[in-house]
Amino acid sequence: MSIVTVSYTLTPDDVASARFLGSGINPKREIAFYISILLILLAVSLSPWSFRQIGLIAGIVGVLLGMRVWVISRIQAGAVNDFRGQATLRAHTDASWDDQGVTISPSGFDAGHVPWTEIKGLRENSRLFVFIRRNGITYCIPKRAFQDAAKIAELRNFAQLQGNSK
Repeated sequence: MSIVTVSYTLTPDDVASARFLGSGINPKREIAFYISILLILLAVSLSPWSFRQIGLIAGIVGVLLGMRVWVISRIQAGAVNDFRGQATLRAHTDASWDDQGVTISPSGFDAGHVPWTEIKGLRENSRLFVFIRRNGITYCIPKRAFQDAAKIAELRNFAQLQGNSK
């Protein structure tokens, strides 16, 4: 395969999304889950199947929801702080990939090349791709950098093929 290149500039939301994706956190799904549990507990408390400890259980679920929202907000705030503090995150970046691996080249900084054998996983959401190295370092490429959906599918399929050939 020949070298394919895309260009982009990250945003603070991209950095936060990459952190969530890299760590397996889905804020919307998690918050919806806790709210669903609270609604179920409310429905049970108003029904004939109510029991004495339901208020205690609802309180515990509420506290867990609050703690999770706090953790998510801290991750987002950390991503914004890192974006402001790390010039490489704000730089215009070229990302390329071929049979050898992925190269991330922020303008004005040294390029980082990651061989496919060093990539343990590829995750994606509606916003971006996240390449996860074996040492835990992540690299992201926003999907808006691609010309069309076919190019997005091309990277996904190529990365999966490389992952299966290790």
